[in-house]
Amino acid sequence: MAMSGAMGSVECDGMYSKLINKEEEDTLYDEKNHKRESSDVQVPVPSAGAAPSSHLYRLATGCLGLLCVVFLISIVVLCAHYKNLLFGVSEEHDMISQNYSSAQSTMERLSFNVSALSDAISKLQKEKADLEKDRERLQKRVKDLEEEQVKPKICQPEWIQFNTSCYFISSTSKSWDESQGYCAERGGHLAIIDTPEEQTFLWNQLVRGHWNAYWFGISDEKAEGDWFWVDGTKLVGGFWMDGEPNNHIDEDCGYMVKTRNPGILALGSCTLEPTSNPIPEAQITAKSRHNCAPYKMATVCLGLLCASLVLAIITLCVYLEAPTRCPQGFVPFLSQCYYFSTVKKNWTDSQEDCKARGADLVIIETKEEQVFIHNHWGGELYWIGLTDSATEGTWLWVDGSQPNVWYWKDGEPNSYNGREENCIHGYSYPDPLKSWNDIDCRVSFYWVCEAKPH
Repeated sequence: MAMSGAMGSVECDGMYSKLINKEEEDTLYDEKNHKRESSDVQVPVPSAGAAPSSHLYRLATGCLGLLCVVFLISIVVLCAHYKNLLFGVSEEHDMISQNYSSAQSTMERLSFNVSALSDAISKLQKEKADLEKDRERLQKRVKDLEEEQVKPKICQPEWIQFNTSCYFISSTSKSWDESQGYCAERGGHLAIIDTPEEQTFLWNQLVRGHWNAYWFGISDEKAEGDWFWVDGTKLVGGFWMDGEPNNHIDEDCGYMVKTRNPGILALGSCTLEPTSNPIPEAQITAKSRHNCAPYKMATVCLGLLCASLVLAIITLCVYLEAPTRCPQGFVPFLSQCYYFSTVKKNWTDSQEDCKARGADLVIIETKEEQVFIHNHWGGELYWIGLTDSATEGTWLWVDGSQPNVWYWKDGEPNSYNGREENCIHGYSYPDPLKSWNDIDCRVSFYWVCEAKPH
């Protein structure tokens, strides 16, 4: 009921508000305010259901705002710390990956170096073994000659002695192989002529005439142009006719013709038979021979052989044991040092960087060098020291020399779409021997420097 009365009072106030002038309204408000102040003085303590004062709200709002700011700052700090931590972990991971890649690349290079050294050692060992065999053969020959010198030489009937050798001059004609077999059956071989004296002696025993030909123990049947005596020694010099040897109609065997000049030998087909050629031929057979010349030759050969062995051993030791000292940051490979960049530049700036390091952009001269550089880069592109900037189409290394080997990618070089592609970079294609490409020198790639060790 009280609420209804109050509402009625408000409604009445609203209805008659227009009938009250301004002065009356001011007086009325003053009276109301006075009454309200009196009421506040009389009842200072609010009732239990009254709303709290506004300053408590302001205090709570300030505290909550401050707490939110603290939370926000904490979140920002935590995010920054987490980001730094994550960046550090990522950087450490990248460093570990880079170190792993570098170690793997180094291991591959070392494996390749070991393989190359093993091949070189095997080659030198084979050469050494061959030289030792030659030395043993020469030593055996010297020993045989010494034994022959000690034994007195008594020639059989129909054999002619000269110095310490015995010779048989046949009166029938046979092919070269048949003649050698005939001599072997009698304990000898076709004559081996070592000296002008021996040549003159045999020449004097022959019948004069252009068609009187006599086989002697020389042939190049095993390898065309390589003339060997029947005992396996190689011909040095000789007493050839003018224009001989010429391999006319497959001429692989040597014969002697008695003309005005005793120092003349000629060639003939090893298969000539009396039935196919009416030229009467004879065979000269030496059962044994000895003079000072073989000793001199054997001594010279042994000396050269020993010198070759010593040189091979010294070369191998120097090659295997000599330290290779490369500039800082360079990687040794075989007899050179290489620097692999970690940033990208154009071709000209790359060459300037190499110059500053006392090097040049790499000059690739061997297949092993090309494979080594190609395997280092993985999937990256890299500059090498090859350009045709001076003259289009004339490719030169940075030292002015021309390449002796090429490793172009299929279809290269092509100056693609008419562009000025005057510098060469390497692709990391699966085939390292097909990885060169021409391109604009202003493009930025990694690069490889090459320098000699200290």
